Amino acid sequence: MNLQGRPTRRLFTFGCSFTKYFWPTWADIVNKQVRPLEYHNTALMGSGNAYISHSFHLNNIIHNFGPDDLVLICWSNIFRNDWFIDFEWSQEGNVYANTGKYNSVLHDELKDPTHYLARDLMNIYSVMNVCEQTGCRYKHLTMVPMFDFVDDSGLVLFTHQEFDNHNVKHLLNFIRPRLEKSFTEVLGQKVEEKWLGYFPNNPDWDRHPLPTHHLEYLKTIFYDTDFDSGVIASVEQAESTAVNILDGTEKDTEKFQQYFEDQEAIELC
Repeated sequence: MNLQGRPTRRLFTFGCSFTKYFWPTWADIVNKQVRPLEYHNTALMGSGNAYISHSFHLNNIIHNFGPDDLVLICWSNIFRNDWFIDFEWSQEGNVYANTGKYNSVLHDELKDPTHYLARDLMNIYSVMNVCEQTGCRYKHLTMVPMFDFVDDSGLVLFTHQEFDNHNVKHLLNFIRPRLEKSFTEVLGQKVEEKWLGYFPNNPDWDRHPLPTHHLEYLKTIFYDTDFDSGVIASVEQAESTAVNILDGTEKDTEKFQQYFEDQEAIELC
């Protein structure tokens, strides 16, 4: 897909902190590049695919996606729980981290990986199906490889037999070819290397891609799009601003988050 192929009336983006963060993400860069009449980014930090799917369907009902719209979804880790309690979303991240009010009290038997696999396969399939029905332009991005047999730590999550289960395999066969490469696959160690370059004494406190990483990811996914020089300059300036703020908050997570509770997120100029 060439982002410059035709005018975009409305841009809708969905995801987690890889889509909306303290500094500009791929979604903000696409907005800067295509300059739609409307830009809707409903991503929430820490969210999983249940929230992403819910937000997509809700926005389709409200806005009625059509051929002049560009809809971009960045799917998250399948092992995240999204809790809807008292009509508010609570994002608690990876269920196996045992953090958060609700994830921490889940019995281990309820944390079966195959449950999250089947749940999110249907979440993703439902969104893909609606995208095709509406006639909108769309792409399905991914934060991490979603359907691996092992996780980053080497823990075995699924077996070939489980992937061949009739509740799973047909959905997998439909979904896999429609997913773009993940940030992890495209960027490899580049995120860690850049953090190490900026902060050699404390490189691990935030592992999110920086604005230039997001641009590099987009250049890979939208390989036939020539990004404007002004967009590239804005991305580089946003990263410089982010690094200066990180320095100013002494690379302390709580101070950094407090800064953005008092200030607006960094925007592309």
